[in-house]
Amino acid sequence: MSDGWTVPGFIQVRELGTDASGRLVLALDDLTGTQVAIKYLNESLSRDPGFRDRFRGDARILGRVEDPNVVQFYEYVEGGENAAIIMELVDGVGLRRILATQGPAGPLAALAVFSGALLALGAAHAKGVVHRDVSPENILVDRSGAARMHDFGLSFRGAPAYLAPGSQPGPSGDLYAATAVFFECLTGRPPYPAQNAVQAHRDAPIPAEAVPVPLQNLVVRGLAKNPAHRPASAADFLGELEEAAVIAYGPSWESQGRARLRELAARAEAAPAPAPLPPPSMNGPAGQSTRAPRRRRAVFGGVAVVAVAAVTGMVLFGMGGGSAHGNNTPATSSPAPTTADPVTPSVTGADLADLVAKAASGKHTAAFTYRRVACCKDSTYANGTFRLAAKSAGAYDMTVWNPVADKDFNKKTRTILIGGTAYVPDALGWHPVPAVRTPGGTDVLRGFASLAANARWATSVADITGLLRDSSDLAHTGQVYTGTAAQPKLAADPLLGSLYDPYVQYRVTFTLKVDTGYLPLQLDVKLSATNGPGVTLRTVYTGWGRKADIKAPH
Repeated sequence: MSDGWTVPGFIQVRELGTDASGRLVLALDDLTGTQVAIKYLNESLSRDPGFRDRFRGDARILGRVEDPNVVQFYEYVEGGENAAIIMELVDGVGLRRILATQGPAGPLAALAVFSGALLALGAAHAKGVVHRDVSPENILVDRSGAARMHDFGLSFRGAPAYLAPGSQPGPSGDLYAATAVFFECLTGRPPYPAQNAVQAHRDAPIPAEAVPVPLQNLVVRGLAKNPAHRPASAADFLGELEEAAVIAYGPSWESQGRARLRELAARAEAAPAPAPLPPPSMNGPAGQSTRAPRRRRAVFGGVAVVAVAAVTGMVLFGMGGGSAHGNNTPATSSPAPTTADPVTPSVTGADLADLVAKAASGKHTAAFTYRRVACCKDSTYANGTFRLAAKSAGAYDMTVWNPVADKDFNKKTRTILIGGTAYVPDALGWHPVPAVRTPGGTDVLRGFASLAANARWATSVADITGLLRDSSDLAHTGQVYTGTAAQPKLAADPLLGSLYDPYVQYRVTFTLKVDTGYLPLQLDVKLSATNGPGVTLRTVYTGWGRKADIKAPH
């Protein structure tokens, strides 16, 4: 929250802690009331153009990494020179705290941690994302005893105690670091002394004799100096782990290991917190971490309420508003709270529409996050980027899903829209499908095309300008404008008709927040029925002017 900046659309509740990459804050989604964790990245990351460029790409992919052992990443958000990550809120205890208060975890619990880490890494590597900093600080144990990994991609280089010798960040380096964490779970210490960890990783013999004999080969394989001598993938390594575990401890090793982890986590949570060490600096030369060996990051309090990470530079709401947290009821508080009553604006709705259209066309592209919250399992979440085009909604590259659907549509699916065509993938490749609101069929491809088509119009600049031009009582406080629009006029609009024509006799109210140059920052639309539940639409815009190369897939 540098310079007072906070992520739009969330109520900051309290700070949970700090680490080398930033401050973690408990926050509430002010539309659904869902609790999330927001990490406000420190200055060395948020203002580093190399990190921002790399992480924007990672973020798009991280949002599609779905695995029980990965803390769900929701969104990467930028605001000026500030940046933040919105993540799943997980009730668990950090592995660092468990080791600091309970000592070595024992073979079964260590295997359960290692297995969870490999599952998480396998899911991320399959999408092309490298963690870069696997360590006890980035693993937590949830209430079920599962080890879950977070903070993918936030480091330039890993901590020296876990850093593979002489290698650039990559999947093999992640496997090395995970093995070093496994070693520490077994012995209570990293493989090599902190004072000369970098040199020892490169030159010292692998200390396999320090771990139980049945597990020594896993340590030798994972800590091999030559990447070619390590397992080829996380999946391959997991197979070796499971074979060794079954031979040594029987087929119930995993359930026993998780039970032991639950016990250790409960004890760690109840134990007095160890005195936190100062977070290490990361302000060294570009691309390098200056963390002093053994000056490890402070654990986020007794209970590690963590979240992780991603897609597209705004507030990604795959957030469980329905799926993960079971909360689909819109909050009663206003989506865009103000400190004073609205006042009559100095411009008309038509004037403001012209100002917004001019500002947006000057930037040409933006990133967005969209949520449609409705009853009866009829919700839509989407995030992505768009490129404006004259007299149309332009081209969109988005990830879209329905978080409360029974099946099929609750899976995040990338969809590209160009003109009247949506390109939707399945196991056989990309398929062109008409981008219409009502698909005229029940197949999944048409269904996703329909979700994306609705998201496109609801997030379009044309929607903003249409609402403003049709507004009858526009008022504002600062840069926040509120108004009421006529549903019949919106339904008759040649561009917006497909979005609004289902809502006959609904009252349409909106809140628009713009920056000082009239670029849209947030749009909330509420469709209120005389009888029955209403519908709430929210779009958050970021990254205006960022390059967005959107093409039809082959």
